Amino acid sequence: MTDQPVALISAGASGIGLACARALAEAGHRVLTLDIDAEAIARFQNEFGEGSAVVCDVADAGQVEVAFHSLIDPHQRVDLLFNNAGIAGPQLPVEDIEVAAWQSTIDTDLNSLFYLTRLAIPLMKSRRSGLILNMSSSAGRYGCPMRSPYVAAKWAAIGLAQT
Repeated sequence: MTDQPVALISAGASGIGLACARALAEAGHRVLTLDIDAEAIARFQNEFGEGSAVVCDVADAGQVEVAFHSLIDPHQRVDLLFNNAGIAGPQLPVEDIEVAAWQSTIDTDLNSLFYLTRLAIPLMKSRRSGLILNMSSSAGRYGCPMRSPYVAAKWAAIGLAQT
């Protein structure tokens, strides 16, 4: 365990998550990620070091808990949690959305935030310090036709951040 701050990013192996990982590493953080894309995880580990990433479906609470502990336990700290994972979900009228498609979007875009946040907070409290960022979008402030589960999750992400 070192004094180097630790940042954990969900879906950090590509896109916005990877760009943020690089910026945080440049700022001195040890950057860790959990991501569903095994190939992206391999590239992430090549860039950020062995043990920096775990393949994980953040929509699955059990997988999140195992991945979190495998990444964080060696460091015993999380200074920054960036809940970045998200999917677009179905783009249909609400009456045409299958329950499984609704649930998949909510699990990824909302429940994953809860799964990671509840695991990170005790470590942050023990250090009396920490920062949690929840990725949202303009859909979290304004309605968006044909995007019900995505909009619901993004509104809730903002609400969770404000509690």
